[in-house]
Amino acid sequence: MAKMKKEVNKGLINILSPTCVKINRNNFEYGENVARIYGITKYPQTSSCGFLSRITNIPNTFVNIHYRPVANNAITAAINRNTKQNLEQQETGREMNSIKEAAISVENMNDLLEMILRANERIGQVSVNIMGFSKNEELFEQVENTINDNVASISGLNRALPNLQKQCLESISPTYQMNERINEIFGKVMPLSTYIGGFPFASTGFNDGSGYYLGKDVNNSLIIIDFWLRSNDRTNSNMVITGKPGSGKSTATKHILLNEYARGTKIIALDPEREYINMAKELDGDVINVVGGKNKINPMQILKAPIDEDEENVGVEKENLNDLARHIGTLEVFFKLYNNGITDLEMAQLKKCIVKTYKKKGIDWNTEIDNLKNEDYPILSDLYETLEEESKKDKENNELKNLLSYLYDMVQGADQFLWNGHTNININSSFVVFDIKDLQSASDNKKSAEYYNVITYIWNLVEHDRNEKTLICADESYLLVDVKVPQTLIFLRNISKRIRKYEGSLILITHDVEDFLNPAIKQYGQSLLSTACYKLLFGTDGQNLLEEIKLFNLTEAERELLEAQIRGHALLIAGTKKIHTNFVIDETEFYYMGSAGGR
Repeated sequence: MAKMKKEVNKGLINILSPTCVKINRNNFEYGENVARIYGITKYPQTSSCGFLSRITNIPNTFVNIHYRPVANNAITAAINRNTKQNLEQQETGREMNSIKEAAISVENMNDLLEMILRANERIGQVSVNIMGFSKNEELFEQVENTINDNVASISGLNRALPNLQKQCLESISPTYQMNERINEIFGKVMPLSTYIGGFPFASTGFNDGSGYYLGKDVNNSLIIIDFWLRSNDRTNSNMVITGKPGSGKSTATKHILLNEYARGTKIIALDPEREYINMAKELDGDVINVVGGKNKINPMQILKAPIDEDEENVGVEKENLNDLARHIGTLEVFFKLYNNGITDLEMAQLKKCIVKTYKKKGIDWNTEIDNLKNEDYPILSDLYETLEEESKKDKENNELKNLLSYLYDMVQGADQFLWNGHTNININSSFVVFDIKDLQSASDNKKSAEYYNVITYIWNLVEHDRNEKTLICADESYLLVDVKVPQTLIFLRNISKRIRKYEGSLILITHDVEDFLNPAIKQYGQSLLSTACYKLLFGTDGQNLLEEIKLFNLTEAERELLEAQIRGHALLIAGTKKIHTNFVIDETEFYYMGSAGGR
């Protein structure tokens, strides 16, 4: 019976075949792309699991990894020859670098020989070829630089072969066998275990050995992380979470808070959008509405401000700055946030009246504030009364008249329900939410002032007990960014630096990192963002993406991850490690998350 003639699938051939291939001396044209093939000529002396992933994940590249088993007796003979040559180099070499390299090579050859003889390790010849391509020569330079950088990052070397690009293309193509000449040039002998362990899929996720499940990596392996772990590259537990609305920030944040609470961490959340109230209620926590009039935090109550770590070492004078003096600085920021039109002369008059108001209550520079109760402090009405008294004494003083006008709403107007009263908050749980949602319709100045007032109070809760793990979650933290009042960022930066000494962690959540990088306040905002040892970067674009690339030194692949804006996917930076994280969360957790964000 005659054999049936197989039909040629022309459609498939058209898909697989380029429109043209033109071989040049140093590169070739592959369809519409300019391309060049490189081979790795040197590998690291020691390798980590999945080390080849730095090469196989480069954008605009194809990678071919070829392995050929080699008889152990042939390898043993080659090792003996190589060892002999390197021993001679050690004896006759003149340059110290070449002598040390020869010594290292001898040591490595001995280790390899022991692996063959004792463990019966299989040995093979490995050849790795990388094809980089781009639409034009200008863009190809970027691809070439990325290839060189990534190969160098594993302590390797690579090179292109002039006049042999056709043979390289044949070697990398699935329709050809490995070209023998190319294999002779790029083939390197290595143990089978090293070859297999180098593959990107050899990774086993990320595991601190303690902590809890955070998410999964790109290979669907678990990420187990302990944010309280201390190591050389992870010196604090602070975190920055960024991303566009709807990218998954709220879900990830609530996932972290829930698991931290389960581990015994005290959670304090500053909530401008009422996203954490349901969690607090389900966990028998406290929800404190500091805007509704019932609960108040008295701005005049002396609270301890976080000391700048740099300030600690500048002399006894600043180290011993008393609590009243520090709190007057805090009040200066508070009043400027409320009314950023206050002049320097007006502020000087206001601070004089503040000191006199405290004296009326028996509080001076030497008073031990630890012995005072909430009711022992003056309130804004007392300050206003002092301003009126001073204004009557000096009727020509325009600064005092202006201050009375500025503070009228805080004392007798609508804002008296926010601040004019003694602190009356009681906290009895380990999950506390400060609700400031009702401020959303207020002016930016009023929101910023109350945000600052609340976070000052929260810092004192952390400082009160050095041994209790406490996590501060500051959502919509851009509300504390004010170009005209940079002291707010300095205050927040000081918290981020000091909180590790109090077994604490600060999580900052924001849509826009560019708010923190305005040239007027960049030195403080950049320090605040970069101080955190952990970053969760969700999808974003535009100027925010460009700022994050520069600030966090992101690669092209990491840029593509953020630019893709896949919901629930983020780049986790833990110290020096960067991990593509997919937040796959059990449905049980969503019960606690509620409907306000995080779904």
